[in-house]
Amino acid sequence: MSVKQDTKVRSMQELQEVVGIAVNYCNYCPCWFLKGHPSTEASALLGRGESVKTLPRIVAGPAMKAAGMDITPEMQTMVDGMFYDTFSGTKIGRNDPCPCGSGKKYKKCCGRDN
Repeated sequence: MSVKQDTKVRSMQELQEVVGIAVNYCNYCPCWFLKGHPSTEASALLGRGESVKTLPRIVAGPAMKAAGMDITPEMQTMVDGMFYDTFSGTKIGRNDPCPCGSGKKYKKCCGRDN
């Protein structure tokens, strides 16, 4: 998969579609570094003091402006809100199937202590 470098966001609807695709990819992609927790629980884990990698943030920078992308502060706020969503709060049991999709039990896959 490749992304064209000359792609321009022409409207808020296009931005929402692109960000929606990116968020769905991040939410449903197997993430071993979250140790079996869905990515939607990442900030809840951060609040409890557990170690989780930083969530991504899309920022309108000079390179985006030079490429012709016009992202307003309202669009930036909307993008930030899509990445930091509410969380279910359900925890994965040790004998439950691993959410990464490997087919193994959680305790034998992502829930294993390192």
